Amino acid sequence: MLLHKKTLNVLILLLLVSFVPLSAKSSSLCFDIFRSPINGELPQQLTIMAYNVENLSWSVGGFKRTEKKEMEVLRHKAPAPKDQHKSQKISSILNEVLPDILVLTEVESLSALKSAAKTLKVPYLSYMLEGNDHRNINISFLIKKDLDLDIVYESHKHMKWRDPVDDKVDKLFTRDAPAMILHRAGHSEPFLIVIGVHAKSKRDRHGDYESTLWRSAEFRGYVSIIKNYKQRFGEKIPIILAGDLNTDVVSSPEMKILREELSSAFGAAQRATPLQQRITHTYHPNAHTTVSNQLDDIQISRSLKQSVIEAQVYRYRTDKGVLIPFPKTIEERNQLPSDHWPVF
Repeated sequence: MLLHKKTLNVLILLLLVSFVPLSAKSSSLCFDIFRSPINGELPQQLTIMAYNVENLSWSVGGFKRTEKKEMEVLRHKAPAPKDQHKSQKISSILNEVLPDILVLTEVESLSALKSAAKTLKVPYLSYMLEGNDHRNINISFLIKKDLDLDIVYESHKHMKWRDPVDDKVDKLFTRDAPAMILHRAGHSEPFLIVIGVHAKSKRDRHGDYESTLWRSAEFRGYVSIIKNYKQRFGEKIPIILAGDLNTDVVSSPEMKILREELSSAFGAAQRATPLQQRITHTYHPNAHTTVSNQLDDIQISRSLKQSVIEAQVYRYRTDKGVLIPFPKTIEERNQLPSDHWPVF
């Protein structure tokens, strides 16, 4: 996605890829902060990617839910290293684009993120705070080391909500909604905020079909975070929300919540992947059925709508560069580097 700005042209490649709580008693925003100055030169174009890598370096194995927040490991699906060819392919994709800012979801640890960064052609700095997921699949960021930026990283993993299923107050986000607040070096006001997301999956839970209630609450959380940033930095602060929304971003009624503040970069772009080809995930409930959706997206604030030039879905290719068709079976999907397609 290409953005035109008066002071900066921002190229955003969307690779795939907060909330007024239901309980008024827990309306404050909680976050952790650490600063990291990056010494270098800020280019006229920035490339930003988001990608759900389906476990960056280590498969966390199979789990089943025993209680609302408890997960039990399935012994026949034990944790195991990610297939080496898949890891190499992910590295190849990242090296193909070499984004300035990369949002990665399903990252097991900071050490795994740093190891992945070492496979890239240019140096990157790694950012990750462990979130709320019991399987340790986290949202993380890689940022080119030579950018002339001051960065503030904020985590919102402590935000609460009142779950209507059991009427108890609990952590809102199944993972987190971490934000990178980007400042030009020496400037007090940010020029861009990038929020990483990995929304609640569609696994059923008791009293909440496809976890729609919980995921919708997370979406209201994203909106609350965005409104908070606008209060802090001004109504026109450019904000991007990037990652895996775990619902169809084109047709799902849940997206109405986000449209209060955001819209898809694909809808604003001068050049974009055609709607029928915007597939970033396939689901195969049986041998004869394939459900194709766009679960991954870059959502942008109104201040960026007139600035988007390009937004594309990245398509996987063979080692010889031949385009791989979208899979028709789970076996075909399992041959891909991830169960998600990057968007750029």
